[in-house]
Amino acid sequence: MNVSASSGAAAKGFDQKSLSFPAGKPVNLVFANHDAGTGHNVYIAASKADASTPLFAGTTVTGPATYPYSVHPLAAGTYYFFCNIHPTTMNGTLTVAPGPAGGGGGISVTARNLAFDTATLKLVGGQTNAIAFDNQDPGVQHNIGIYSDAAFSNELFKGNLVTGPGTATYDVRALDPGTYYFKCDVHATMKGTVVVSGSGSSSSPSAASSTPAPSSASP
Repeated sequence: MNVSASSGAAAKGFDQKSLSFPAGKPVNLVFANHDAGTGHNVYIAASKADASTPLFAGTTVTGPATYPYSVHPLAAGTYYFFCNIHPTTMNGTLTVAPGPAGGGGGISVTARNLAFDTATLKLVGGQTNAIAFDNQDPGVQHNIGIYSDAAFSNELFKGNLVTGPGTATYDVRALDPGTYYFKCDVHATMKGTVVVSGSGSSSSPSAASSTPAPSSASP
């Protein structure tokens, strides 16, 4: 999951006005503050009226910088998220809803200086996996594509292109346990290995469909 603040966010607000979390699960919320020299954070409260007693208080991040928040599990319901420094303008609605049985949390990947910050993605087999992608290269497009083979000839998932600085959440459909490969479809040198663990119908990557699944992104 991700949330971001662009330049001038103190007046314009967060880039996202609504967030969605799975109920009863810890969430890795990646906060990308692109507002240079200005501190922002993410707080979560039961409602706007309860902002003085937040359920989660995120560390203040001075931009440009990205910080991963670990949000404890929340019960299903509607919540209020806000920046505690600029609460009147930077706020939105958080919807926490039950997810599919066995649904997992997410991981985060950052692209910076034409390189990913990790060479290995660890996903859970047999369920949808969310990847919070943060492109920190200004004016440059990146994405994440997942392939069945090291030659990158059979693309199983194609994430929407994101122009930096920008963020997206990719929902990667269920894959069978095994080893896959990922890369940026724009810059072939940005690549790595995908390790899918857990129960599945097959341990062979070739068992996964070769038809690219729709991706979810917020450029």
